[in-house]
Amino acid sequence: MNKFTRNDGTQTISSREIAEITGKRHSDVLNAIRKMEFAWKNITGRNFSLSEYIDQSGRKLPEIILNKTESMYVGSKFNDEARAKLVLRWEALEVEKQSVKPLSQLEILAQSTQILIEQDKRIGNLESKINQIENQSKTT
Repeated sequence: MNKFTRNDGTQTISSREIAEITGKRHSDVLNAIRKMEFAWKNITGRNFSLSEYIDQSGRKLPEIILNKTESMYVGSKFNDEARAKLVLRWEALEVEKQSVKPLSQLEILAQSTQILIEQDKRIGNLESKINQIENQSKTT
C-alpha cells in the first residue's frame, strides 16, 4: 500500500512523488500547489495537508500530501504528458489497493498470537536481566 494512506483508508500522494512522476523539480511542484491552494480553499473550504520530510542532509523540508481529487486538481496545471503519468500512478495505486486481501479471522488470530509470543519472550528476557542486575547489586 502507498506509504501515505490516511487512517480512514484514503490513499494520498506527496508533492515529492508528484515531482518524481512528472519529472518536475519538487520546488516547482510546491509553488504550483501553493498558487492553486487559494482557489481550492474557496471552493472546498479546506487547505492542502502540509507535512515535512527529512532530506539526505538531515534538513526538515515541506511537502504537501494530497488525496486523489486534490492531486488531479493540481495535475490539471501540468502538461499532457505529466498529467497522463499522474493519472497512471493513481490507477496503479487503486489496483494495488484492490489486490490487498483482507485478513481472515484465523489469520488475524495467528498474527496476534505471534505478537503475544514475541512480547512474552521480550518480557522474559527483561525479567532475567532485572534479576541479574538485582543479584549484582546485592553482592556489591
